[in-house]
Parts: sequence; structure tokens; C-alpha cells
Amino acid sequence: MPRCLPIAVSILFPLKRVCSPEILKGDNRSELEAGKSGVDQHHTQTFLGERQKMDKLQPGSDLQFFPFAATRNNLISMSITHGGTSIGAHSKHAERALMVYDLLRQDPEIYHLFNYGLEGVQYVVKDGKRYRPDGYDVQRDDFYSDFWGGRIDKNEIPDGNDWSGKADLYASYDKIKKPYPYGRFVFDKAPVENELTAITQVVGQMAPAIAYGKAGDPVKAVNEFRDKLKAAGHDKVMAELQKQLDNFKKMVESSK
Repeated sequence: MPRCLPIAVSILFPLKRVCSPEILKGDNRSELEAGKSGVDQHHTQTFLGERQKMDKLQPGSDLQFFPFAATRNNLISMSITHGGTSIGAHSKHAERALMVYDLLRQDPEIYHLFNYGLEGVQYVVKDGKRYRPDGYDVQRDDFYSDFWGGRIDKNEIPDGNDWSGKADLYASYDKIKKPYPYGRFVFDKAPVENELTAITQVVGQMAPAIAYGKAGDPVKAVNEFRDKLKAAGHDKVMAELQKQLDNFKKMVESSK
């Protein structure tokens, strides 16, 4: 069973200032790594990778992570189907495709080959952890796989270069996370299609500036954001969502 990491889209920022005050217009993560920006926004595993990079590229930057869940301990685990792989309903050989998928996930040798490459070329294992072998040349030996649709914890080989604070960060999530309650619920957005479009526009216009501290007075900016969301139809969307959730709850309870 894959580990269901909580949803924690958050802010990354270096404790040591590495950026100059001018407005930046390039790729923000590249600017962060170059020491020209002081903040990025993404999820936990991006932070773990960026922490390793920043320790090398900007020594002393001490990149930190602020989960949005930290303000109220409101953290929901991802659905067990997150990152899952499906087989087409009209597949001519669905059972064979499922057998291949099952083999990729369950056979340790195939799993390691598919995820990490050739042992001794792309990686070596020492004390149960994965490292680059001596003589590894990124131009010659580099290998990348993104097997989110098949990850299974029992076959993972931990990265020996993981940030030392990773376990504590995950432990802090485990203390507050709540099970994902909406696995079977599918929201019908048709009754509020126009409102959702308007809300999306408001979020696109205002949320990035607020998240990156570029909206001026934060209290004023957030209040204006809320007012514009309300004008766009936020309350109507929430009422429709609640109505559908109530009906979903009745359906689930009546089927028990």
C-alpha cells in the first residue's frame, strides 16, 4: 500500500537571505536555486528535493518549510487512489495489462530496475539505503523515473542523501492528519459552473501575490480577496457543495 502523504501545499523559504529586492520575472524555482529569490510554493516532497539542492547551491541558506496546515492543524491525508493507474475500459487485453502493472509493483527486482535503473551503474545499496556509485557520471549514467502510479512502500529503497529532518517532518504530519473522507464523492459542478469560473479568475489574479508577500498589507489583501470571492459566488458554491455532501451522506448511511 503506498504511503498517503497529507496534502500540504506550502511555502519554502531560506532563513539566510539569498535574494536581492528587485522584482523577478523568470522561473521562480530556478531563481531560488540561483540565490535570486527567497520563496517558493509547492508540496512536501518538492521541498525535500529543494532542501538538498539549496544546501549545495546556496550553502547556509537553511531552506525551511511552512505547511499551510500548520495554522490550524487542518491536514487531510490524500485519497488512496491518488497517483493510481487505471486500465482503459475498452482495453482488448485488460487482464494482461493488469498482470504487467501488478508485476511492476510487486516484483522487487523489476520495481528497482524500473524506478532506480541498473544497480552498480545508477545506484548502489549500502546499509539499506541508496547512493550513487563511485565514478557516477550524470551525463553518461543519469536515469529518471516517475512511478507515482505504482509506488509501493515495501519495495522502496530510501535515498541515503535524504534531508536529515525528513522523518521529523513526516512525524509532525502523522500527529495531526485525518483520513480522507471523500473517496466516493464526486461533485457535480454544473449548477455552479459560472461561479466556479469567476472564482478561478479571482484566485488567479490575487492568490499568487498574497502567497508570495507581494500584495501589500496582508490583512487588507486577504480581506479584499475574501470580498471578491464572495462577490464571485463563493457562498453559492459552498451551499451547493454542502447540499451534495448531505445527499451523499444519506446515500452512504442508507447502504449500510
